[in-house]
Parts: sequence; structure tokens; C-alpha cells
Amino acid sequence: MTKTGPQKYPGASLSYWFQDNYGGDSMEVNVGVLHTTEGTSLPSYSGGAVAPNFTAVPDFATQTLKWYQHFDFDTSSRALVNQSGGVQTNTNNVVQIELVGTCDKATSDKWSAKHVFWPEAPEWALKELAKFVKWARENHGV
Repeated sequence: MTKTGPQKYPGASLSYWFQDNYGGDSMEVNVGVLHTTEGTSLPSYSGGAVAPNFTAVPDFATQTLKWYQHFDFDTSSRALVNQSGGVQTNTNNVVQIELVGTCDKATSDKWSAKHVFWPEAPEWALKELAKFVKWARENHGV
């Protein structure tokens, strides 16, 4: 399958690039999945074995999201569980985006480290996420 549109998000770091080790299937993405890491830093993703396409890490000092890209936009990644006999989730035209932080209030209340509780994310984090979503919409129809 031919990948259309730009495959790299402008400004994303490729320092944790896993596609060379974990391949993935080409697809034409038309859906995005946003998920929280339930952590306060960039996960190791078991060396890429369970990595999404992108990870957004909050940088509180600069009030930006630092983007890490692990797979091309139109390449299946490894974060969604592929259950036996179920829908092939990792090849179902979905780009997977992990947001460092939590969506669980009880977890957020326990953490002492600076983090984003995504249901109440600061405006700067939402603006940064909106930039990504706009880019994905304009370049891939997501």
C-alpha cells in the first residue's frame, strides 16, 4: 500500500524510532487514538515492542509538548492489543498517540511529580495537542 501525505510530524524527535526494529504494516490512516501513558515520563515501551506511533511529553518549563515519533504516520505501530480472533487493531488504519500523564483523578492526586491530569489539562497542552490534530486532519484526513 502506498503511504500518502507526510510521514513525519514536523519537529518530532526520532530519537526513539522503533520502525526499523518492528516494521509494521503500511496503511492509510483515517482514525486517531489518544491514550494516556499513566506515567510522568517517556516510557521505554519495552524497547519499542509495545510502542505507539507518537508520544507527547509535557515540558512544563517551555509550556509545550515534546513530540517523539516511533513509526511513520501511515505505519501500524504496536500499542493496541491485538486479541486472538478479534479485529486486527494495529492495522485498522489507526494512528496511536500516547499522552504522558494520567486520566485517573485518584492517580493524579497521589503523584508528587509534576504531570498533566488530561481531563483538566492546561490550555498550553491542549493548544499543542490541537496543532497535532490539525496537522493530522489537513495531511491525512484524520
